Amino acid sequence: MSSEPKISVGFVVNLTFLFNRIIYLNTGDPMPNFIPVAKVTDLKPGQAKMIMAGGHQIALFNVGGSFYATSNICLHMGGPLGDGDLSDQLVTCPWHGWEYDVKTGECLTSPALKVQTYEVKVERDEIQVGI
Repeated sequence: MSSEPKISVGFVVNLTFLFNRIIYLNTGDPMPNFIPVAKVTDLKPGQAKMIMAGGHQIALFNVGGSFYATSNICLHMGGPLGDGDLSDQLVTCPWHGWEYDVKTGECLTSPALKVQTYEVKVERDEIQVGI
């Protein structure tokens, strides 16, 4: 008979939750509130669309079945990124052609700039964005 303590799954889940809370508390970043914004079937690979979530205008992108979200507002002159052309992971603003990497928010046209990105998760068939 083993004298090693048994660890339950619930204990591990609670520790993981606690650890994640500590990480957010230590970095000063609030834990995002995930808001349902679309169904997986609403956005086919290679498509983008503008959504509203928590008062934020957000561009939602499907890159090969993975979903990403950035601010919908181009840093150049405020063009709608959700209406831009998406090629692989690059979106081109429809107004003046500024390009952004939707995974990182990096601006290829002006590398010193970066558009805000949002955490995205999918639960069942629902796309959620962290605000």
